[in-house]
Amino acid sequence: MIVEVPITDIMIRNAQEKSRDQGVLRLSFEKGTKNFIGYIGEEIVKSYLQCDSCNTYEYDMVYEGKRIEVKSKQRSVPPQPHYECSIVSYSIKNQHPDYYVFTSISQLSGIWKGWILGYCSQNYYMNMAVFLKKGQLDPSNGYTVRNDCYNVPISELYSIDLLKY
Repeated sequence: MIVEVPITDIMIRNAQEKSRDQGVLRLSFEKGTKNFIGYIGEEIVKSYLQCDSCNTYEYDMVYEGKRIEVKSKQRSVPPQPHYECSIVSYSIKNQHPDYYVFTSISQLSGIWKGWILGYCSQNYYMNMAVFLKKGQLDPSNGYTVRNDCYNVPISELYSIDLLKY
């Protein structure tokens, strides 16, 4: 179950500030341009779960004693169950959360919208994921992959409400 979460002005300001403070990460294939989207994703998850972020390299927040890494994609349309949730391979090797939580962020007609797509454990993700090599065409959407990555459809995730309750 995809959950829409309102994006507030405070969330936007917090994400802008964190993005500016972070700068460009060494392995960033977008050269830091997507930092803001990642931080907006963290803001909507924090708001929904009512927890605080801790922003370590290995995970973004702790909820009920579980380490959570938020993965966000900017989209030009609302997410659909067949859309993919991606994690680049170097993140899989270097981050060790208990759970991944996936979000989609869009700015449609000047209005920011956010969705929590679902969550899963790292082991579950890796068992369900399809590996795509840099330069390979993703058959699910026709996108040419920019880095080695793993993909799982939104429909294979658990509802965030199962984590919350």
